[in-house]
Amino acid sequence: MTSDTLQIDDVVISIDEAAETLRAIRSGQVDAVVINGANGHDVFTFRDPDHAYRALVEAMGEGAALVTRDGIIGYHNPRFAELTIGSRAASLRGKAFHELVPTDAVVAIDAMLERAQRGPARIEVGLTPRDGNALTVQLTASATSVADVDVLCVIATDLSEQRAQAELHREALIGMEARERLISIAGHELRAPMQVLVSELGVLLAQHPAITVEQLAAIQRLGFRLANLVTSLLDVGLLGSDQLVLSLEDLDLADLVRAIADRSEDVMRSGSPVTVEARSARGRWDRGRLEQVVTNLLSNAGKYGLGKPIRIAVDGDDEEVARLVVEDRGIGIAPDAIGRLFRPFERIGSVKTATGLGLGLYISAQIVRAHGGVMRVESDPGVGSRFIVELPYRRTQRVEP
Repeated sequence: MTSDTLQIDDVVISIDEAAETLRAIRSGQVDAVVINGANGHDVFTFRDPDHAYRALVEAMGEGAALVTRDGIIGYHNPRFAELTIGSRAASLRGKAFHELVPTDAVVAIDAMLERAQRGPARIEVGLTPRDGNALTVQLTASATSVADVDVLCVIATDLSEQRAQAELHREALIGMEARERLISIAGHELRAPMQVLVSELGVLLAQHPAITVEQLAAIQRLGFRLANLVTSLLDVGLLGSDQLVLSLEDLDLADLVRAIADRSEDVMRSGSPVTVEARSARGRWDRGRLEQVVTNLLSNAGKYGLGKPIRIAVDGDDEEVARLVVEDRGIGIAPDAIGRLFRPFERIGSVKTATGLGLGLYISAQIVRAHGGVMRVESDPGVGSRFIVELPYRRTQRVEP
């Protein structure tokens, strides 16, 4: 046999192989794609398409499983095992789906598998793999057939990370909105007293040296107001970075409350009569910060108390905590607003009637929390509000918001 004959035979064999490959591609027995190679067009074939599909499923980021109609797992990828029991290497074949989910989710799983036999079904369940990290997982089930056997294809998607990212995005938007509100409110609140201060100074210059005590008092009040606004802004910065430092000392809360009630200008201007019922309550607290708390609560009672009586009580009878109550009979607070009351920039009155930055209650609640205490409110619209502060006599571990 000559070399030419051998070459002809090789060509015939190559042609036969190419024809067989084309026949297999046309019939769907072989998956193939055409790619641009260095020497022109090449045909890239998957001679075992099941192997390619399996490699794809094994590497996917979602859990996938084939489940019999009665809930037995026949096949699953590593991600499915990771989501259900916390181990990618675990084998769940032959196990009942019920064994992998909390007891309270079994009924929902059964209903999903039942619905999936008639059409795609989807539910959300809470799973706790062995690593202890609770997950919210979306399960999607649909009917299919493998090797002439009817089964259900179940896809498991971890929603926890998606929701965590969404929450971070939401918090970022809230932070941006809060900063914008801070700039807007602070600009308005600082501009108004500054304009009055400048006006008063202009009057003084025109009348010099005839300066009245009332004018000096007005300027002093404006100065105090500006100082308080700036202090509030600085306090928000400290609280936001968790840098609030307390200077603790032994003091009597009853004495502190009496002194503040006697000199509260906001209450005096409101015309509300004030009753103080204070029994000795000695503890170790930050005097300056508690003065802020009491002053803020009294100021709010004066602003929104409609000139009606205000009651302040200090109770030191409890062995563990001192209790401060500031109660008014004013406009009250709507139930849907109470949950927002201790957030920054929230104000009790309407936008048109409320004054201040809306930081007083937020800062007060944070100061109380830094002492290991709690602040809460009870209120009915049109009846009045009752703010309750409970302070441990000795500073304990800080209570998280």
